[in-house]
Amino acid sequence: MIIKRNIILFLLIISFFGTNYILTNIIIENKTRYISELEKKHKDVNEKYITAQILSQQLENVYNIFENNLAFSKKDKINEEASMDFLKSLTDIMEKNEIDLTQIIPGKKIKKGSLIKIPYVLQFECDYEKLGKLIIALENNNRLILIDNIYLKNNVEKIKMKNTNDMDYLNQDIEMKIYTVTINKAKIL
Repeated sequence: MIIKRNIILFLLIISFFGTNYILTNIIIENKTRYISELEKKHKDVNEKYITAQILSQQLENVYNIFENNLAFSKKDKINEEASMDFLKSLTDIMEKNEIDLTQIIPGKKIKKGSLIKIPYVLQFECDYEKLGKLIIALENNNRLILIDNIYLKNNVEKIKMKNTNDMDYLNQDIEMKIYTVTINKAKIL
């Protein structure tokens, strides 16, 4: 009787482990693979949907940015160092925001793959509010502009000024390094 009970218990344990093995390895494992495949398909379809949505909305700003920053050949105007069009738009931005521009120093262009970055060092004097407006104006420009760094030159002499009604102490000497970025369609520049 005890041997029959032990045999039945042993068979039940073996059948339990066998069923558990079959369920986990065959049924559940297939489901996890199927779910991961569906997640990959979902990601691909979602990317296509977002692309189609952007194209259907005809985002003019994105199109204009690519159009204004795309060079088709090595001799395009936007690939030039110290581009007169960009310098004129930069000085117009400075005048519009009432910023005293001291100096613009264009640098040599830097090629990185299909991108060309042209550095400019700007030296000007303004207060913090005008600096914020300048950064917003640079972001809204039709050229791609990267701000590399902003260096504020605080003068101790401005703090020691005798005339406390004078608001000139708010103006700071600022040096800003920016890059214009051009996307090159031509493979070899």
